[in-house]
Amino acid sequence: MIRILGPAKIRVSSGIVSVLGAEFRSGDEFEISGYRSYSLKALSDAGIEVSLGDGSKIERADPFEEPLDDWITVADAVISECNLPCIIVVMGPVDAGKTSMAALLSNRALVRGIPTAVIDADIGQADIGPPGFVSLAMPDSWTLWLRELSPVSMRFVGSIEPAPVAGRLLSLTYDLVREALEKGAGVVVVDTDGWVEGWGALEHKVDLIRLLRTNAVIVLGDPDLYETLHKVFPGSVRYARSPLVRISRSQLDRKTLRTANYRRFLEGAPVRALELNGLHVHGSCLFSSIPYNDPDVKAKVESITGKPSPFIGKFPGGYCIVVESESPIESSTLRSLQKELSGDVLVLYTGGFKGVLVGLSDGLRDYPGIVEEVDLDTMRIKVRTYYEGPVRGLVFGRIRLVDYQDSAKRRVWI
Repeated sequence: MIRILGPAKIRVSSGIVSVLGAEFRSGDEFEISGYRSYSLKALSDAGIEVSLGDGSKIERADPFEEPLDDWITVADAVISECNLPCIIVVMGPVDAGKTSMAALLSNRALVRGIPTAVIDADIGQADIGPPGFVSLAMPDSWTLWLRELSPVSMRFVGSIEPAPVAGRLLSLTYDLVREALEKGAGVVVVDTDGWVEGWGALEHKVDLIRLLRTNAVIVLGDPDLYETLHKVFPGSVRYARSPLVRISRSQLDRKTLRTANYRRFLEGAPVRALELNGLHVHGSCLFSSIPYNDPDVKAKVESITGKPSPFIGKFPGGYCIVVESESPIESSTLRSLQKELSGDVLVLYTGGFKGVLVGLSDGLRDYPGIVEEVDLDTMRIKVRTYYEGPVRGLVFGRIRLVDYQDSAKRRVWI
C-alpha cells in the first residue's frame, strides 16, 4: 500500500489497484486533487505511472495509518446486511474522512451492481452542488471525490451553517432521499456536516437518523459520538477510525473550495428578469411582508436612520424596513427603531441586495442564482443564473457573495 498526496495524475500500467473501494485496472487513469490524499492498494502485482504536481508526495503507507481495509470491511458488511433499499448516513467531525467514506460506500455498492445515490448534506463544504444547497447525484462509475459528480437534483437551504437552519436542512435532505428512492436507488448514502459537538448538534443528528428511517450509520473518528448514537440506535451504528495521515484544510482552504464551487455553478451565467407577482417567495423580508404605508411611521424611520426609506413592510409582530444606503445601519440605530416601533425590526439596505444567493424553484427542484438588481417600484428582480426553465418560486438565502466569496452570512439580506 502507498499513499499519494495530490495533486497527482495516475495511470495503472499493469495489475489491479484499489482506491476508496474502486478497482482500477491496466490502462485506467485517475487524478488526485491538491486538497486530497488517498492510499492505493495493489490487489495483484501492479505497476502505476505517477505524475506529481507542486507540493504533492508519494510514500509508503503503513496499514496502521491508513484504515482502507477496515473501511472496506465496514462498508461491505453494512451493504451486505442491509435490505434494499438501504439508507446509510455518514457522520463525524470536520476532516474525519466523511466525504471519502461516502465515495467508498458508493463504489462498494457499484461493485455489487446496485443502483446508488449519494446525497451531499454538508451545506458548508458542499461538493456535489454549490454551498448552501443539499444535492443528489446518481453515480454510475467510480468516485474518488464527490466534487467529480454532477447533481441531478438540488434543494436550497440558504445557509452554510447548519445550526440556524436545522429544520429546513432536515426536511430538504428527506426530500432528496425520497427522490433518490423514486429514481430506483438501491443504496442511498448521505454525507453530513461536521457539526457534532454540543447537545443541539446531537439532537439534530438523531432527528436526521430518525426522519430518514436510516438503516445504518457509520461514525468516523469520534468514539464519543459513536458510543452516544449506539446507545440511541443499538445495532444500527458502526465505527470506523480516521486516517492518521491526511490533508487538513485551513479556514482559507475551505473558503477557497467554496468559492470554486460557487464559480462552477454561477460564473458567466446570463441575467434573467423575473416578475415577482404570482411567485412563491420564501426567506425574503422585503417580498413576503405586507406594504405598510403609514406616513407617521415612515417619518419616524427616516428621522432615526437619517436616510430615505423607499419601503416599509409589516409582518406579524414586526416590520421590514428598507433604507437607501450602500452600507448597513449602526446597531444603535437598529435598537432605537425597535424601541420606537415596539416590535421586531429587520432593516435592509439597498446596497446589500446585489450578490445574494437565491434558489429558483420549478416547484420541486431548486437551481442556483445570484441577485443582480431589485426594482422596488415594479417589484421586479434580475437574477444571474444558468436555469432557463419555468420559475414557480424564489427562495432567498442568508448568503451574500462578493466576487464569489461568501463575505457575509447569517443576516436577512432581502
